[in-house]
Amino acid sequence: MGTEIVIELAASVSKRHIDTFNWILAYKYFHRDSPTLGEIAKAIGVRSENSVRRHLDALQAAGLIIRPKSMGGGKSSKIEILKTPFFEKQ
Repeated sequence: MGTEIVIELAASVSKRHIDTFNWILAYKYFHRDSPTLGEIAKAIGVRSENSVRRHLDALQAAGLIIRPKSMGGGKSSKIEILKTPFFEKQ
C-alpha cells in the first residue's frame, strides 16, 4: 500500500510539495493543530502566503489534504490530512 502512494505522489506533486506535506504532518503531530500560512511559509522558505496557498492547492488536488470552506466562503485555515505514506485509515 505504501509503495502505491509514493508512486502516486511522484506523478502528481513536486518534491517541494512533498517536503511541505511532511512538514505539515510533523507540525500537526506535535502541536495537535494546523499550522498557519505564515508558519508554513517560514518553514519552507517562502515569503508569500500566496506561495503557500499554491503548495496547499497542489496537495489538495493530489488528494493528500483538504481545507474545508470557512464560514465566509473562503478556505479555512485548518488542514485535514487525508493520506500519508506511513499509515492509512483501514
